Amino acid sequence: MAVGFTISKFVIVQSLELHEVQTGEILVELLTSLVKEYAPALEIVAFNCHSAQEFRNFLKELTNAAAANGDRPLLHVECHGSPTEGIEFENGSTLDWAEWGELLTQLNIATRFNLLVAVSACYGAYLNGQYSPIRPSPAFCIVAPTEEINPADAMRGFRTFYSHLLQTGDAGIAAKEIVKIPVSSGQWFSQLAEQWFVYLIENYVKTHLNNDAFDAWARSLSRRLRDSGQASSVGAVKRKLLRQNREGLAGKYFDCFFCIEQVPEGMSRFGATRTQVKKTVATLHATGRYKI
Repeated sequence: MAVGFTISKFVIVQSLELHEVQTGEILVELLTSLVKEYAPALEIVAFNCHSAQEFRNFLKELTNAAAANGDRPLLHVECHGSPTEGIEFENGSTLDWAEWGELLTQLNIATRFNLLVAVSACYGAYLNGQYSPIRPSPAFCIVAPTEEINPADAMRGFRTFYSHLLQTGDAGIAAKEIVKIPVSSGQWFSQLAEQWFVYLIENYVKTHLNNDAFDAWARSLSRRLRDSGQASSVGAVKRKLLRQNREGLAGKYFDCFFCIEQVPEGMSRFGATRTQVKKTVATLHATGRYKI
């Protein structure tokens, strides 16, 4: 089911204090060697970023360039991270996960859904919380640690990831290889958007569309409609919800997540994912435990 993606350059953003190990600079050296051997046409751009605002501006510049010139940057960020505050920059300013996700979504659309984001920061995988079946995807692929991580573990993981990516040209293979690399705490999150979408839909059905949850949902909506002066029986609400679910899970949710309106070629590019979602939904429906 995995599909390909395109990159035109590596963009390494580093935001660390001077006394810290400058892992971004180390990564540039590693990538320079790998690119020279496996993909000499790729450019490597390094950017020392001091603040959240500078990073916002930089992302907007990348987005404009991608839209205007067809740039396809692979964005790698070296900084600190927090579950509650988001990513932290050299001057102590922060960018929360939600705002970062919104900025990345615009960049992902500008790259025609080709954005790979690598986060070398503690709790960087909290960015995957911005994946949702009812929102456009912030990236084609996100790679990040789930908990605290030390520089040596981070470099070991990304060395493996980029070595496989450049040797094979396959993000799916690279994603599978990095999760095998042990870290002192937590693990690596490395997932393509198409695979994550299938998981999100399956989880949505199991959590919100099981028989009990669906019935409670329908009763709640019916009460709210009556309270607002709109007469609607529970049965009528259920029929409407069933119709919306059948049409939405592999329809409007798919279109929204894969930004089909802005990137219409995704309809065919991710066609196998849509088929997989339909099969997954059909399998769950056959159990009789879900209202779909």
